[in-house]
Amino acid sequence: MDLSNLTANKTTTLTPLPHPTTLEKGSNVDYKSSYQMRMADWREATKAQAQSAYRQSPEYNFINTYIKFLENNPWNPQRPSYRSSYRNNKMGLARKDRLAKISDAMPTIDISTSVEMYNDTAAVLEGVIRAEWHRQNMSQDLEMAYDMALLQGLSFWKIGSSRNKLKITALGADQVIPIQPSLKSIQESAAIAHYSWKPLTYFHKVFPYSSAGIEANAKSIQGMMQGRYNRPSSMDQTTWDGLSTGMKRIMGAQSGAAWGGSGDRYYGVAQLEEYYVDDYTRNESRNPIQMKDPFLGLDQHNWHYIVKPGERLYPRKRLIIFGGEKLIYDGPSPYWHGMYPYAALWTNKVPWSFYGLSLYRDLLPMQEMLNQIPAGIADIIAKALNPQLLTKQNTIGAQQFQAFAADRPGARLILNNNAGDIDKAFVYQKPPDIPSYVPQMLQGVLNPEFDRLAGNVDVNALADKNQMSGSDTLDSMRDNLQTSIRREEKFIETFLVDAGQQALSNVIQFYDTPTRMKILGADGLTDHDFLYDPARIYPGVKEYGEKFSQQFAMTVKPGSLNASQKDAVKIEAVGLVARQVISRKEYFRRTGVDPDHAKRIMDELVEEQQIINALTQGQGVGSGGAGGTRTPRDAGAREGVGV
Repeated sequence: MDLSNLTANKTTTLTPLPHPTTLEKGSNVDYKSSYQMRMADWREATKAQAQSAYRQSPEYNFINTYIKFLENNPWNPQRPSYRSSYRNNKMGLARKDRLAKISDAMPTIDISTSVEMYNDTAAVLEGVIRAEWHRQNMSQDLEMAYDMALLQGLSFWKIGSSRNKLKITALGADQVIPIQPSLKSIQESAAIAHYSWKPLTYFHKVFPYSSAGIEANAKSIQGMMQGRYNRPSSMDQTTWDGLSTGMKRIMGAQSGAAWGGSGDRYYGVAQLEEYYVDDYTRNESRNPIQMKDPFLGLDQHNWHYIVKPGERLYPRKRLIIFGGEKLIYDGPSPYWHGMYPYAALWTNKVPWSFYGLSLYRDLLPMQEMLNQIPAGIADIIAKALNPQLLTKQNTIGAQQFQAFAADRPGARLILNNNAGDIDKAFVYQKPPDIPSYVPQMLQGVLNPEFDRLAGNVDVNALADKNQMSGSDTLDSMRDNLQTSIRREEKFIETFLVDAGQQALSNVIQFYDTPTRMKILGADGLTDHDFLYDPARIYPGVKEYGEKFSQQFAMTVKPGSLNASQKDAVKIEAVGLVARQVISRKEYFRRTGVDPDHAKRIMDELVEEQQIINALTQGQGVGSGGAGGTRTPRDAGAREGVGV
């Protein structure tokens, strides 16, 4: 079959994105109006595409159920009040145990380069990223992303930089939606949409030149929390009813009637919509085009560039931002690395969906039975303690029977004449016996299987043994029992490498010399700070700086997220530094000492050694004589005890 003919005969209906570069030629009002309308149409179409992408998540219809069980609220509100509401929130316990394990994680990173003259620069970059991990407590950001991934199967980090500071934000799968993603990487997506709610002060602070009038798009905080959203006119009611609350928040327009009390109207919020697009539009004119932030001068930012005829207008991605219904930014992405500023974290990746599976998918059915079996037993116990009372009709009047308390001591009752045998007038219903397999099912199957899938270790069972297990032993047992945890650690390592490569580029782009010295002191300097482009870590001009990050590679040491393996690394580091095989600085790196503390310790060691040397030199060196460290003996003194 000749595929070339099929390609030639196929017609396309793709519509190119509008772009505002023509605005630089003048202030054509008609063009501006047309551009705004086309961007509004593009926004609605992209939202619909994002909705379609997110609905493909296997966990799309189950997240609210998972949350109910994690909140220890598993029962239907219509459950009769006389039924037991026993709750055994082992899912919540499994979540806490997983988060506790990851909260102590401190990955061992390494930044290397194949260019020998850049080794000092690699050490500075590594030091800055280590310091920022501690200074900004990024372990909590990792824990938050991990928590979201356990729930939704997938979560994200947004890796940004603002005013010489790395900025990490953990986001859920309902907030970051890759459009046409690849199973391999989100960097192969056609676009990425990010939705969140921000106070109006955020827009005025970040977009001071384009946020005028944003108040017209403000919504009530109270109304947003109540979830009052209107169905878009472009969506049918059936589709709207099938959306989750998160997607209704994304796709719906909030009701104006949702405004709350008098104080609420002064603190409105607006929806922030960010779209990073891999736009292949080219400069079709004959003249070069200056691409920059539309509202900043060339001396106010460093991501501007010149596009020659025939070249791509947005080689490093295009960024489009809406605040409510208002377009507040449309221009080049501010990051030199040219990637989407997001890293994806899976905890259970699957080959049939870009979105992974939640940890709670397997635990939920067992959690339901762990609640139902004890609740059923509790109902039987309640029947045994308060047995059901039966009698024949006309044995007693209806009102007297309702008022009769059979378990009340000294209760009195007069029966009708036709009651018959008084011993058989009332019968207590015997509760059913609990089969022996019910507790066996609970203790022998459900609890052990739940713990195995959740990665829990039964500490109470270990306490019954005649031995005391240390924390490293418990970690080793958990790792041996739960191989999925080790798989998750591999996903986290890959996630940190993806995020770290972007963070490395952002340090090169945004961290000047004073900032690095503030973090690392003199260790934050390189020769490049005094040559070529002063106060910059990259050598040469800005055009080379954009490609400078490609000279470095970041890696995370395999197994460094595992607590038990970290202990082994520390023990190894102690032996190596004792034999002077590694330096004290390297020892601090391997043991996870904060860089600021490590520098202080090194300074104190040097100071102590200088004091010792000064004292030694002042007293002299030797076994005797003036200034010696030993008291001189008389010539006739004999060696012996007390001499």
